[in-house]
Amino acid sequence: MREIGESCKSLRFRYIAGIQEAIFDSHRFQFVSDRLRRVKDRFEQVFIARNDIKYVVSERLLKKTTDQQANIRDYLTPFAKFYGNMNERLDEFVNLFPVHPDYIDTFEQVSAVEKRQILKSLSISMNKLMKQTIPVEYPGLVAYDSYWKELSSDAGYRTLPDIREVIDVSNVLHERISRSFTRPAYQDMALRIIDALSLHRLTVNDIHAPMGATAKELRDTLCLYQPGIEELGGDPADDLMSQVETVLREIHKTVSGQFISHNKDNNQFFIDLKKTDDFDAIIEQKAQTLGSEVLNRAYHKALYNILECSDLPDTDYRNLWGDEIIWAERNSGRMGWLFFGTPNERSTAYPPRDFYLYFIQPFDTPKIKDAKLADELQFFLTNFDAIFQTALENYAAAIDLFGTSSGHAKDTYKAKANGFQRDMNKWLQENMSKAFDVAYQGKKKPMMNWVKGQALRDRAGLGANERINFRDMINTISGICLAPHFEQLAPDYPQFSVLVTHRNREQYAKDAIRVISGGNSTKQVIAVLDALKLLDGSRITPANSPYAQYIVSKLKQKAQGQVVNHTELLEEVHGVEYLSPNNYRLEPEWLAVLLATLVYSGDIVLAIPGFKFDASKLSDLAATSVDDIAAFKHIEQPKDWNLPGLQALFELLDLAPGLAVEISQNRDGSISLLQDRIAENVKNLVTTLHGLREQMPFWGGYVLTEAEAEQYKQQLTETKNFLESLQAYNSTGKLKNFRYSAEEVRAHKPGLDQLTEIESLKQVVTELNSLANYLSKAEAVLPHMHKEVEGWQGRLKAIRADLIEALGNAKQRNKSGFQSKSINQLADLKNEYIRIYSGLYAQARLTISEDKRKAALLYDVRIDQLQALSTIDILPSNQLNKFRNALASLRTAGSLSEKDLLADPVPGNSDFQPNHEDLTVPASQRLEQLENKLEKLVIDWQRTLLENLEDPVTHDSLNLLSSDERSQVDTFIDGKSLPQPVEEGFVKALRQVLQGLVPVELSGEQIQQALFGQGSAATVEQLKARLDKFLAEQCRGQDVSKVRIVLK
Repeated sequence: MREIGESCKSLRFRYIAGIQEAIFDSHRFQFVSDRLRRVKDRFEQVFIARNDIKYVVSERLLKKTTDQQANIRDYLTPFAKFYGNMNERLDEFVNLFPVHPDYIDTFEQVSAVEKRQILKSLSISMNKLMKQTIPVEYPGLVAYDSYWKELSSDAGYRTLPDIREVIDVSNVLHERISRSFTRPAYQDMALRIIDALSLHRLTVNDIHAPMGATAKELRDTLCLYQPGIEELGGDPADDLMSQVETVLREIHKTVSGQFISHNKDNNQFFIDLKKTDDFDAIIEQKAQTLGSEVLNRAYHKALYNILECSDLPDTDYRNLWGDEIIWAERNSGRMGWLFFGTPNERSTAYPPRDFYLYFIQPFDTPKIKDAKLADELQFFLTNFDAIFQTALENYAAAIDLFGTSSGHAKDTYKAKANGFQRDMNKWLQENMSKAFDVAYQGKKKPMMNWVKGQALRDRAGLGANERINFRDMINTISGICLAPHFEQLAPDYPQFSVLVTHRNREQYAKDAIRVISGGNSTKQVIAVLDALKLLDGSRITPANSPYAQYIVSKLKQKAQGQVVNHTELLEEVHGVEYLSPNNYRLEPEWLAVLLATLVYSGDIVLAIPGFKFDASKLSDLAATSVDDIAAFKHIEQPKDWNLPGLQALFELLDLAPGLAVEISQNRDGSISLLQDRIAENVKNLVTTLHGLREQMPFWGGYVLTEAEAEQYKQQLTETKNFLESLQAYNSTGKLKNFRYSAEEVRAHKPGLDQLTEIESLKQVVTELNSLANYLSKAEAVLPHMHKEVEGWQGRLKAIRADLIEALGNAKQRNKSGFQSKSINQLADLKNEYIRIYSGLYAQARLTISEDKRKAALLYDVRIDQLQALSTIDILPSNQLNKFRNALASLRTAGSLSEKDLLADPVPGNSDFQPNHEDLTVPASQRLEQLENKLEKLVIDWQRTLLENLEDPVTHDSLNLLSSDERSQVDTFIDGKSLPQPVEEGFVKALRQVLQGLVPVELSGEQIQQALFGQGSAATVEQLKARLDKFLAEQCRGQDVSKVRIVLK
């Protein structure tokens, strides 16, 4: 094919081949994929789709006339109501009649058969039907089950292992149905279903996959029909599907489940080639032979799952687990044992715990020796029905068969056992309230009778929409029955407001110790501390806790220097340790919390191997595990109070020394006062140390030298570190372990004195700084080299230098009157500045009357005249712009008061900054100059126009004007005065006359540079020569007679 494809490129020859499958895309030919790819590249593939086949069948093989189609439609319509989608697909059914449309769809999925074979098969089927009459009692459609007869009778297909295996199984099922089917009326339908499922087995890649067809799919794709079905009176399609389901069940029954399976997940039935045994029948037979012991084991296995025993602490004994029941009255869990057995086996549970729950075997129950103990509860399954017993028996049988099977059978029995187990769990969950009797202390009654008058849902902690499960039901009822026993066992046990179990007890204890050591509190910790009576409001104190005082009393019974050992506090009861087991019965975790509180309060010192904890080491205690604290070595009394050191501390901080005596008497009211004073001093020290880095800047200099600042920092840092170490002593217990001597405390008095001195200096500098900052800003805005300012600036510099020097000298700054003298000097400078600023402001601004003159000048008619003429090229329009800018720069004085200047050297309502202003000429004088300047501009422009109009160069241009324009210009020339107002026609006429003139703009700087650029003196002739040369350069290329020099 590859060579043929290459040849076709250059020839008019075309090669077309039909291939039975898409070999280029088939995974079966991967071993020659490279060669196939080269062939594929030389050909175009055209796939024959399912719709193409249906088209060929309907238009070639089964072509019908319009009348035939109408007859077929009338024939099929009465049957359409029995099938799910015949009505919707009726056109397709008519076009392909008598072939069912799904025949072609299913045929295409059989990978072992060539697709072209379908046309041959249909031709054979049609030839057979040509001799038959169309049935009227059922739809005469050819469905895909008919092809199975053709395929299974073809010896060639038996050479394929998968097809041969399906054919063999199908033949067995055919033989069984033909010989033993119990409902002869349904036999034909049963055989068609077997054929359909046999062919369906070949439509999947894996013939062992649990895939097939549902009863609904079999009904619709085969158009199964049973005469008389229309008489049932229900929905026709549903009635027919029920009939199909009945036939499927009969098939399963006839073949004893062999080779036919039902996938419950998708409700499909399929040929199961591996199902050589009827596992359900075997299980049922096995169940009839089981004894009581096996059934009891199965019952225990069901209990194991529904009670979730896998979550419970395991033991070395079968059918025995550790269990926890909530003592609702104290909101705390109690540990005990859960048995699948009788009280006769109690001795196997060690160590003894607080309770024992027994689930008695329901079959062949042994004689029970009931001692009517308060800690024992027995559960009897007495009210079960046949549904539960059948599920239990089948479960036991499946488990037994699972243990003796292998391979596929073992997996099947395991799956069956899981299904029966789910059935038992479901039954127990639904019937638990009435299935069990409970025996307690010699009384046996239905389980729910024990909870009469009790709010079971509230006891179980369930929400409004929650459903109680089996385990919670058992534990809740057990808790109700055993509550009096727990009360007798531990009458003084704490009552918690949060649920405490063995799973969270250690974490709650750890969190409580963290809070005692200074961490942030939580709701759970508050609940724990409150239950142990360690809170007085929000304050942690052991004084009111009977549990803590029990420990303190043990220590007080000891002589000075003696300790209380671990075993004296925690007593072992059957291998489990408790604090005071006869009344408190507290677990070791709660003892750890109590010990941490007593360390915090200073009542004890706690010793663990290698370390001791007192109130100063609470952070170390918080980092220690609860187990290590509970496994403490001993507790001992703390050392005596360090009164001299504490009194020295109170004196150092300017507090009454007597307050130290109050604290030594366990009155802790002064501790907050002490800590507040420490915190205040630490804050001031931190602030001062930070300020010392900048050496206390003042008015452009520094009050402190670098050496002075460093010396101060060293002393203040030592004092800060000392005070920060005192912040840990925030409780009576910690102060009891105060470690500084009186001498060590007093050694830090110079540091606090130095702090006071620096703060005083800082206060002086702060007060002077406001005036200094004002004067600095004032100095910056005043102009230099101004006669009214120079004296003030000199005095300012002298006073500033003297003041910085004096502040840096402790003797001078500490002199009496230094601060007031300095403030007066600076205030005088400030007042003098206000006077200077006000005077300069008055000179630089117009008065109200002068502002009116300025306004009149702005709207002067002469400005309008100049503005109209400014469009004429030979006139210097920039002179008008300069005039306007100069007039606009004149500003009027605002409402500036002395109060404004006292607050700010340059008030917000003032735009006057003397150093940015031209103060050489007062504003009033500049206004007068501008008034004169305007008159001069008018005269100069008027003269320039007249001179140029009288020039012979422009004389001829006058004759080009209209009579009206010539009249206006002549009037101007004769009268030597500009018209008022200057109209656009007049300006236009002047521009026309003067348009031949060439304006050359020159600035004064250009002229000066041209005449005196060389910088030396020059003769008159030299100047004339230079000017001629400069003018010649500027007028190069122009008619000199028409050039007019315009000064910028």
